[in-house]
Amino acid sequence: MQTAHFVNDLRDQFKEEFLDFDRRLSMKRPVVESLMPKFVGFSDSFVISIGLWDAKDDFTFFAKVYSTLSAASSLMLTSLGRRNALRGGIDVDLGCEIADGEVYGTALEKAYLLECRAAEYPGY
Repeated sequence: MQTAHFVNDLRDQFKEEFLDFDRRLSMKRPVVESLMPKFVGFSDSFVISIGLWDAKDDFTFFAKVYSTLSAASSLMLTSLGRRNALRGGIDVDLGCEIADGEVYGTALEKAYLLECRAAEYPGY
């Protein structure tokens, strides 16, 4: 139960990071599209994806990349602070949504390979 609560809290924090970034950004400059990624969770894992191919302009493209990296970094720091380290992989490559929320493509494969082969838990 404790682990499930932790995972649920992290998912909520991740989504809140995007909403907060979107709010702060829109106060400085109108945002032409939402920066919120597609989000799919299963068990203690989750996959987020953002569409970069169809970004309306360069600003939106970079804002999506920045907000994703920022939210992932925040989650890693939060989990370390709670002594529940996360492993993960991030990749930018081709992918598509083959069903509602279901991502398919080399981006997901490469992120998974980074997570399972290169990511390590820190020693406490």
